[in-house]
Amino acid sequence: MYRKFIATWLITALVVLIAANFIPGLIVANGNAGLYAALFLGLVTAIFRPMLLIFTSFPLTLVTFSFFVFIVNSATIWLTSVLTPGFQVRGFASALMTSIILGLVASGLNSKFANQDD
Repeated sequence: MYRKFIATWLITALVVLIAANFIPGLIVANGNAGLYAALFLGLVTAIFRPMLLIFTSFPLTLVTFSFFVFIVNSATIWLTSVLTPGFQVRGFASALMTSIILGLVASGLNSKFANQDD
């Protein structure tokens, strides 16, 4: 159980650090800030994302063909940047691009590495 958590956390931190090199407006000061950002992103996603999806997005998700999920993910990334020193997201476009990159790359890597049976 802890292996999966640590693997997911490290993969998310790695993706955040790499994405900061390609996405303008995404600033990660150092490796520690990337680790903290991944930790806070996991906490914010676990706590706030379900509430946002339930209360705001079911009708919007249907109408926008699931694009609104990326908007909710962008909001969680922005909230993470507020809570994490050394991790900044400047503007909605940067948060949206980070949301898309994290959603695609991290989920692919997590399915490959973090979901292996012990």
